[in-house]
Amino acid sequence: FFQAEDGIRDVAVTGVQTCALPICIDAETARTRAVSASNAVPGTPALRQAAAAKLKRDSGLDYKPEEIIVSTETAIGSEHNLLKPGPEHARQIELKSPILTNEDLERVRQIGQVKDNHFASITIDITYPVEKGAAGMSWALDVVCAEAEEAVRSKEYNIVILSDRNTGPDRIPIPSLLATSAVHHHLIKQGLRTSVGLVVETGEAVETHHFCLLLGFGAGAVNPYLAFESIEQLIAEGLHNLGGVEPKKALKNYIKSCGKGVLKVMSKMGVSTVASYTGAQI
Repeated sequence: FFQAEDGIRDVAVTGVQTCALPICIDAETARTRAVSASNAVPGTPALRQAAAAKLKRDSGLDYKPEEIIVSTETAIGSEHNLLKPGPEHARQIELKSPILTNEDLERVRQIGQVKDNHFASITIDITYPVEKGAAGMSWALDVVCAEAEEAVRSKEYNIVILSDRNTGPDRIPIPSLLATSAVHHHLIKQGLRTSVGLVVETGEAVETHHFCLLLGFGAGAVNPYLAFESIEQLIAEGLHNLGGVEPKKALKNYIKSCGKGVLKVMSKMGVSTVASYTGAQI
């Protein structure tokens, strides 16, 4: 990204004013510059409005104009050599959203019990005994990475589920982002990353930023079980005017809103699909 001194470039060449803003600016600053740039463009009001609209899109402020080319659809499972296409490339689990309901996660967890299928999953606990304290986290990370590597090398599993469900008075959870990124990079170093898909079952993820970070550091899908349970409890207790709301619909709305938030973040980076955003670390 670059910015000319007057905020406008390519006027003489194309006849249409376009602008490029640094990706690190905040939304309010970008909007202010968009208005200033539109006022600085000579010509008819329609031309100024078109230039301002293009600036808004180029600044990544609104993914709606590009909605037809962005998608939350993704897939989990092993990947294969793109230079040697074959039927095995299609053997992945397609997901409409990277945010899995509890029911969807259980389907993935039990998929190995389905006869004549190409998938098998293993759940790895990312908690460790409280007696080991903070110093034990490094040891616990090594154990999780070793278990993931062993599962992949056995060639029995092509989906790894990292879970902090066992969190309790006697078990300390490794931060899900730390565990995900550690396993992701460990498998890359071992040359095994494309042989397995990563799913994260965590109580930490509750908002868009959390999902984006987990996806960006290697997760193919996320199950925010604690967020789901919290929504159901709010409805049961009638808090925040949620009394009478159908729990199933509330969870669907939550997943949809988080998915749109992920799309918004991706559009700012120029990424159009969750599959491309996974592991991108941006």
